[in-house]
Amino acid sequence: MDPHSLGKWRVDGALPHIDAWYEAFQIQPSDPMYLPKDARASIW
Repeated sequence: MDPHSLGKWRVDGALPHIDAWYEAFQIQPSDPMYLPKDARASIW
């Protein structure tokens, strides 16, 4: 049994929740993977 997430979700599921990703790649609301700040997960 593989305990890892499916390949697509390892990246596509996590990146939209990382603020630094938006800054590094200038992700804008018009981009397909954009997630509004209030919808992003916050662990800390």
